[in-house]
Amino acid sequence: MFFKNILSLCFLFFFIFSVYGQTETIREKDVSLNVQVWFYSQYPKSSDASWAKAHTVSSKERFKVTFVFENTKMSAVYDSEGDRISEQKEILTPHIMLVNYVQDNYEKPRIKELILKTDFVSNEMTYIMDVKSKSNGNEILLFDEDFNRIIQELVSSN
Repeated sequence: MFFKNILSLCFLFFFIFSVYGQTETIREKDVSLNVQVWFYSQYPKSSDASWAKAHTVSSKERFKVTFVFENTKMSAVYDSEGDRISEQKEILTPHIMLVNYVQDNYEKPRIKELILKTDFVSNEMTYIMDVKSKSNGNEILLFDEDFNRIIQELVSSN
């Protein structure tokens, strides 16, 4: 069980690191005008914007912004042209299908955090759920846009 939790956390770390790589906090004035124009047009009246430059594996320049929009914590990633690559949105009220899945498969579960990640390049949505339960401890679960569980498999290079 401990090994399974470690694998889940490693998968999540690899998933996030491979998409965003390392980030470097920057000031808004250091963000290209194209990115700022698209951000403020897509999220008018957003607040608490914090910018970072993401260094990706592909060496393409990306800008990540974390902010609050309509009382929801969010983040978005843009390329240097201002095209939105992805968005992450905190979900405070999980869909009943997600709640039922966790209650049916875990002993005394508690959903610690739920994020909806939208990838605008592949046009896919993924729910990322951080669950703590008596039976499994802490675990990261992934679900597709239809609330089907995405099983994380490790690929061996043997």
